[in-house]
Amino acid sequence: TTKLATNVKSEKQEEQWVTKKELENVAKNLKKKIRVEKITSGHVLQDYLISLIYTLLAPRRLEYATCIVTYNRTYEPDKNYLLIRGKQRMNFIFNDFKTSKYDGQVSVECPPPIVAIINKIILSRALADPTDQYPDGKPLFQHVGGGGFNTNNLSKAIKRIFKMSDGREPTLNIIRHVTASEAVDIEKEAELNTLAKEMGHSRATQLEYAKT
Repeated sequence: TTKLATNVKSEKQEEQWVTKKELENVAKNLKKKIRVEKITSGHVLQDYLISLIYTLLAPRRLEYATCIVTYNRTYEPDKNYLLIRGKQRMNFIFNDFKTSKYDGQVSVECPPPIVAIINKIILSRALADPTDQYPDGKPLFQHVGGGGFNTNNLSKAIKRIFKMSDGREPTLNIIRHVTASEAVDIEKEAELNTLAKEMGHSRATQLEYAKT
């Protein structure tokens, strides 16, 4: 089976390529920094949240950037949200993303480590600003001086947070490629594509045909 040209890393990708383990280590190091230095506020908490979002969860594009904190299920169709259902139950609700026209609204449940750091961030903001006791309707990601993130802000933050000690600076695009590369068997996928073509059906039909 021959690999497609698009399955070969470009020279630029090769220079910035990392492993999933290296990405996960960034999150682990930030967690350790917060614990050892007893950090209870500031951008490091938000950096840790971003590192978890792009390692614990399947790395989506930049739709997290403009997520609005909400405690109810009334959503505007062109906005993304962090729904807080309780202190230990949270979901990201995506309405505005590249394939929303086909996929509709997507809900992603937050695993415990993400819930924990979000709670810590909300508490730190409440302690810093008495008027910020109830974050409903406010942006999840904020600048140090206030104001919400846009997608460009999050893109730059990802590059800064995941910068390696040897100078490699994986972008979100690289992170998404790395995740897919380590999860997908390219040779097997090529064989399955060939089989589907030879059988005269789609990959979706092929999956339905396959039995255990």
